[in-house]
Amino acid sequence: MNKKHINAVNKKKNVIPEARVVKSILQYYALFPHKIKLWRNNTGATKTASGGWITFGLKNSPDIIGYIATTGRFVGIECKGEGKKIEPGQRAFLDDINAKGGLGIAAWSLEDVQEALKEAWDEY
Repeated sequence: MNKKHINAVNKKKNVIPEARVVKSILQYYALFPHKIKLWRNNTGATKTASGGWITFGLKNSPDIIGYIATTGRFVGIECKGEGKKIEPGQRAFLDDINAKGGLGIAAWSLEDVQEALKEAWDEY
């Protein structure tokens, strides 16, 4: 199976992959820059030409980070494909964001984020 098919919706199970969740959130909120600024937060590792490894990003940090434009409140969104679970380290990171006054969101869809942000915007 080639990479293109792996990133597409699994037609047999109709499962939405994480990459599609991330993309839908970023595309939708790009329409509202006066309300929120969001960007992809990549983490991982890559092999160097000499055979070593370089890591980047903060472990367990959310897939999308940003801030509410009107208040500066930090936003972290951990995205998951349908049927996938938030890892304990990722949950702890989101909980820490929330404990410090930010908005940590676990999202399996754009609608999850819309609901959480609506509640946050209603606070102000």
